[in-house]
Amino acid sequence: MLLPDYREIEARIEAAVAERFGLDGAAKATIKEADLRVLAAEQQQVMAPGCADWAKEASITPAPVTVLGLAPDDAKVAFLRRYAELRRH
Repeated sequence: MLLPDYREIEARIEAAVAERFGLDGAAKATIKEADLRVLAAEQQQVMAPGCADWAKEASITPAPVTVLGLAPDDAKVAFLRRYAELRRH
C-alpha cells in the first residue's frame, strides 16, 4: 500500500540482474524458490506462530538456515566476510 509500484520496480530490478548475470528462466526459477524457502524459514523463526502457514499451503519447505539476529555492524562484517569467501571460489 505504501509503494503501489512495488511489483513493477521489483520486475525491473530482477530483469536487470538476470541480464547482467546471464540468467535464464531456469536459473530465475531456482533463485525464486530459494528466496521463498529462506522467507519461510525467517517467518517461522522470527514471526508469530502461523505467519509461515502460506509456505505449507504452497508446499514450500523452509530453508535449513538459522536467523542469528545480529546487530547491524556485526551483520555487515559477517556479510562482507562471506562475500570475500565466495569471491575466492
